[in-house]
Amino acid sequence: MIELALPKKHSPELKKKAESALRKLAAGLLNGRKSKKHGDITFQLSLTERMILKDNVAYVFSKHSEYEKFLNR
Repeated sequence: MIELALPKKHSPELKKKAESALRKLAAGLLNGRKSKKHGDITFQLSLTERMILKDNVAYVFSKHSEYEKFLNR
């Protein structure tokens, strides 16, 4: 079971997109790209919204800058 880690202030639409992406991932309909540095898998939910799958936790970001900060940790 994959946990969903959403930002503290998230919209209901972001949660719906993330849950939909997890369902598609479980069904094998969603392909992500794997980072070379950490081996995390990234999925694009919209133009600025991203989801990173790491150790059975799906981290969801509503801003691209937050996503970049997470990657550069």
